[in-house]
Amino acid sequence: MNLDKIKALRSKDLFYLVTYSMLGLSTPFFILILILQAFGTPFTFNEVPYYGIEGLLYSLLFFPIFIIMGIIILWIYIAGGWKLARSIFPIIGIWKKNDLL
Repeated sequence: MNLDKIKALRSKDLFYLVTYSMLGLSTPFFILILILQAFGTPFTFNEVPYYGIEGLLYSLLFFPIFIIMGIIILWIYIAGGWKLARSIFPIIGIWKKNDLL
């Protein structure tokens, strides 16, 4: 396992990585939802189904909220794990302490 390329990964870089991956992975799913709603599949929110244009509008409102919340939660989760890994890897001998700087 070669970890040399990611030793200098900062939180800002990690945030960009999570943002681009979340957008890239969610966009096809969102397009599929819009296509299915165009054919009559309801958008259900709080057990209330919304059909047609109203369902499409609610989906368009839901997508950015889903993306933003997903990015924030995933970034906090990964950044915390990355900070923990950078402090534990030198202790168990995977990286030397001076290699991280």
